[in-house]
Amino acid sequence: MKVVVLGGGVIGLTTAYYLSKNGFNVSIYDKSSILDSISCKNAGYTCPSMYIPITLSLSMKNTFKWIFKRKYGVGLKLTLKN
Repeated sequence: MKVVVLGGGVIGLTTAYYLSKNGFNVSIYDKSSILDSISCKNAGYTCPSMYIPITLSLSMKNTFKWIFKRKYGVGLKLTLKN
C-alpha cells in the first residue's frame, strides 16, 4: 500500500520509518529540506531537563521569541475592517 507522509521533521520521519518497516511504500513530502524547519530547532525542548521549573520558564520565553518568526513558526495576517 502506498502512503504519503506530509512533513520531514522528527514526527514525519519517525512515522515514515515505522510505516516502511511494516511493509508500506512511503513517500515523504516537505516544503523544504528534511529536518530543516522546526524539528532541528526544538531538539532542546525534548530533553528531561525541561521539567525543572526554572528551565521551563526560560524555554517558554525563548519559544515565544521565535514561534511567530516567518522562517520558523506560524504566521498571522491581521487586518482591521470598519
